[in-house]
Amino acid sequence: MQQDVLLPHVEKGVIYLLGATTENPSFECNAALLSRSHVVVLQKLEKEEIIKLLNRGVQRLEQNLEMSIKVDKPALTHIAAVADGDARAALNSLESLVFMNLSSSSSFASPPYIHVTTDSCLKNLNRSSYLYDKDGDQHFNIISALHKSMRGGDDNASIYWVARMLEGGEKPEYIARRILRFASEDIGLADPHALTLGVACFQACHMLGMPECSTALAQAAVYMARAPKSIEVYAGYNQAVETVKKKPNAPVPLHICNAPTKLMEELGYHKGYKYTPELVAKGEDATQDYLPECLKGSVFLTPPPSSS
Repeated sequence: MQQDVLLPHVEKGVIYLLGATTENPSFECNAALLSRSHVVVLQKLEKEEIIKLLNRGVQRLEQNLEMSIKVDKPALTHIAAVADGDARAALNSLESLVFMNLSSSSSFASPPYIHVTTDSCLKNLNRSSYLYDKDGDQHFNIISALHKSMRGGDDNASIYWVARMLEGGEKPEYIARRILRFASEDIGLADPHALTLGVACFQACHMLGMPECSTALAQAAVYMARAPKSIEVYAGYNQAVETVKKKPNAPVPLHICNAPTKLMEELGYHKGYKYTPELVAKGEDATQDYLPECLKGSVFLTPPPSSS
């Protein structure tokens, strides 16, 4: 609503709107405003570009601290690799390493200087910051990648995406819920045990928490990827929903309604109902309609052809 105020002024050229965000504009910006904007996507920087920025950062720190700073070339390369294309992360790491070495370096030499060694860098900067936002692009992209990997039967990719989310700080229960949904949506009746395993995985996550539940999630994801697939129930349910929307109040056939009162019995409730178990046991015909009259003959499920 607040962004709507800008729209007429942007259209008239009264306002030139410039903005930068780490979020996906498709989710955070008004659609009308976005359609009148030119979106520029900034990609990750290459390692060589990060190293150039780090050298400039060293010069700026020397000016601020009024001290000479020496950073080993392998240390610069490691900082750039760990930053994974993020200039801000690289510069923050450089600054932290410089101040870590401030007291232990030759600050009392003449002239004083700070030496960031390769060993110091490896010791204090030993893993990349994970590019994973639990409420933004990476959250949705990676859970989509997991779902599609399991759907495509790629167990290796499936276990990778589970690890990626967990190491990025995702809640294990969220991953378990998505795996549970996958079990009924993409596997369905092709392997009914998948749903049971999905429920067990969710319970394991709830009872154990991280890091103990990580292998339960990995096991479930690999099982789902390797399991046979069927969307018969998923597609059938969607068709049933569309039918309900078109005819939301189709009356229930009277013969399958209960008749708890005399009046309802006189009105025809339950009349002509065939008790299936008894008739089948006698070898008699138990065929009857269960759908509303206006939906007679509707088919929502398409069972796979028999293998026999």
